[in-house]
Amino acid sequence: MLVHLARPNPIWSSIEATGRVVLSVVDDDAFVPNYWRAPCGTEGVPTSYYSAVQLRCAVELIDDPAGKAALLVKQLGHFQPEGGYAEPAVDGAHARLLPGIRGARLTVVDVLAKFKFDDHKPADLRRESVDRLQARGRGHDASASYQLQRRLRAARQ
Repeated sequence: MLVHLARPNPIWSSIEATGRVVLSVVDDDAFVPNYWRAPCGTEGVPTSYYSAVQLRCAVELIDDPAGKAALLVKQLGHFQPEGGYAEPAVDGAHARLLPGIRGARLTVVDVLAKFKFDDHKPADLRRESVDRLQARGRGHDASASYQLQRRLRAARQ
């Protein structure tokens, strides 16, 4: 995995000292009101559905201009595969910008993950949550609904 950050970023001293980073990603998060999770006539407890992953990574710093240009070429190819940009190069239009960034190659050495979607609750209650998330339709409700449906299908198999 390749990343780049501004050179003045204060994180660099910690990375240089340890050679490690933790990259955290949270998605598919949606608030679930108490009354969605309560069996009829009882008081439920509110919660959130979410997918959370922590990647513990070893870091190789990329400071040479050619390495940074190659990193940017790879990132642009990923995020803008249709092209339409001047390819970063040591002697190209972006040359004056390269000193302002540092690159890093992250190698994942450990993964911690948690997926919280009420798997312990009855399937009927979770199907109702799917419908309610789709009807509410805000924030990440659609992706949380998708995860709930996917997990319900997997549980049936």
